[in-house]
Amino acid sequence: MSWLVPDRAGVARVILTASVLLLAGRPALAADVAYTPVDYPSPGSVTDIRGFSGGRAVGHYFLASGDNHGFLYDGSTFTDLDYPPGPGVGQTFPTGIQGDSVVGYYFTGPRGFRHDTATAAFAPLTHPSGDNLQPEGTDGTRVVGYRLSPGFVANGFLFDGATWTDLNYPGSGFTNVTGIDGQTIVGYYSAGGTNHGFTHVLGSPTWTTLDFPGAVSTQVWDIDGGRIVGQYATDTRLFGFVLEGGTWTSINIPGSITAWVTAVDGNRIAGNYFIDPVRQQGFIATIPEPSLALLSCTALAACRFRRR
Repeated sequence: MSWLVPDRAGVARVILTASVLLLAGRPALAADVAYTPVDYPSPGSVTDIRGFSGGRAVGHYFLASGDNHGFLYDGSTFTDLDYPPGPGVGQTFPTGIQGDSVVGYYFTGPRGFRHDTATAAFAPLTHPSGDNLQPEGTDGTRVVGYRLSPGFVANGFLFDGATWTDLNYPGSGFTNVTGIDGQTIVGYYSAGGTNHGFTHVLGSPTWTTLDFPGAVSTQVWDIDGGRIVGQYATDTRLFGFVLEGGTWTSINIPGSITAWVTAVDGNRIAGNYFIDPVRQQGFIATIPEPSLALLSCTALAACRFRRR
């Protein structure tokens, strides 16, 4: 169950659905968590948040005219981020932010780029192979994502500013590295036509599969400290999740027909939701630190962790 409770300031307060699935199939506890809708101010627009750090979000928006632009949102103002800069540009997708460093991709290609919000400078990101490149996240220095090789083989990558390193889940032909924190990377891979999340410690031979209990598909999008976020699909719709300390917490936006979490920064998460089949908005939510433990019951027995 989930519902919306407006407060005196008019800020929506969400009763997030916390549906950690225990073996007995019982739902977990719920907590009242504030969220703020993020919607580009243009009739009929679609807003998609991909990265969040220090109170600022990056992503892209579609206008009713069909134009697409990247954006930086500081909590009150949208600033266009289009690469390469100039008239006629309209296919830019920022995907990650940390400090003043933004990464993303643009078409044709896709091709990667970096952007410094302090200097407003852009720089291309080009893999030595010349493969199409889709950066997905950054820790401010290093960049992760995937490159698409001939034959539609997707290789995950890490770029440290000097060296490109392929990072592929063993046996998979599609690996997307979406987040990095310290020595830990996260992302998702495809096996048998199904997406599975993963976590991997750099230099370790072990890759750990992360599947939300009972889901038909799981994609991990970001990591910060011990908190991992992403999305999972049931037979009927999409939900977001937070994973911390072996505990899965399902995230839903009241009144939405689907929702997912794309970014985490401390005790704040960001993502997107559909309020009807064509209307998508972003959101930013704060999860009180003490409440996260109350949102769910530890479900280690229910989590399907598989190590390779």
